[in-house]
Amino acid sequence: MERGLKQQTVINFLVLCPIFLIFSLLLSKWWQGRSMDFGVYWQAGHMILSGQNVYDSTQWEAVRQVEGIVDYPAHLFPYPLPLAMLFSLPALLPVQTAYALWMFLAQVAVLLSIIILLSFYPARSGYLELLAIAGIFFFRPMFSIVNSGQILGWGMTGGGLILVLVGALVNPQWVVDYISVSDNSFHRFLGLQPTLWGVVAKIVKIDNLTLTVGFICMVLIAAIEAYLFWKNRSKPEPFEAFTTIVPAALLIAPYSWNYDQVLLAVPILFLLISISIRNGTAWAAVFMFGIVALAFFLVVIAYGVGHDVWSYLNAFVIWVVSFYFMSKRDLLQALETRNLEHGISVTTAKESRVVK
Repeated sequence: MERGLKQQTVINFLVLCPIFLIFSLLLSKWWQGRSMDFGVYWQAGHMILSGQNVYDSTQWEAVRQVEGIVDYPAHLFPYPLPLAMLFSLPALLPVQTAYALWMFLAQVAVLLSIIILLSFYPARSGYLELLAIAGIFFFRPMFSIVNSGQILGWGMTGGGLILVLVGALVNPQWVVDYISVSDNSFHRFLGLQPTLWGVVAKIVKIDNLTLTVGFICMVLIAAIEAYLFWKNRSKPEPFEAFTTIVPAALLIAPYSWNYDQVLLAVPILFLLISISIRNGTAWAAVFMFGIVALAFFLVVIAYGVGHDVWSYLNAFVIWVVSFYFMSKRDLLQALETRNLEHGISVTTAKESRVVK
């Protein structure tokens, strides 16, 4: 079985990587990297290579106009300095070539991440693997992150401290500059992002009250998460723990867009595995179809209302379902413990019911 899965994984890579390459080249013909978010990253890397300050609005605007990069409201680099340093390598290439290469590498990285996460379920069938890959790549945030050339959230926090220290070598004051930029971005885009902050802003419509209600919602979600992990004394595995942590973090994040929801791939894959184990692959397929359909339905809503705030439901639904499965797991373990105390296993109890 394990050997067959390895062969299936190799076949997936051999088949999908050329498709990813063709797709990336086609997109680079249809879309200009300069007009996407990628253009901003490329410009930041280009400025790092030339020794310029990405947080200087005058220098930023001068380079932007020369290179024809998309105009951002902040008129400077709105992200952490280490991200600009990361893009200094793609900036060695022409922007359009780098855009195509980045899209290809992003798709390969996502495929590799899916395979790694699925390795937690070695008893899976090849059908489940294909379902997971197809579902994640059709998930709307996945297409958004590839098309816009956004940076993937996977692994970005792994070397966070090192990146902070390296960034300080280029600009010792970069953290202070970034905090100022982030604060301005939070207030500028409040009510436009698919988070609870955006939802509260749309409902309340008063800035001071929005911050108060938003903070209360954030504390409430954090408290629910804390209670869940306190109640689940069995100490869940990291993969399982992230199933609720990721959507909760996306809900309360002060600055998050629809492409950041690609991180929901982690809980989606865990839930897919859980449903497959308990209810079969058919129900797992129904779940995957529902998640993909919801994401596309929310795109239609976004075009209708003129903003993408209601896409917060992607993270909210995943969070609720994850919470249910975590609670269900706790109940099953309690039942198993009680039965073992009476000398009966859950399997034996099920078999006795079947005999009756």
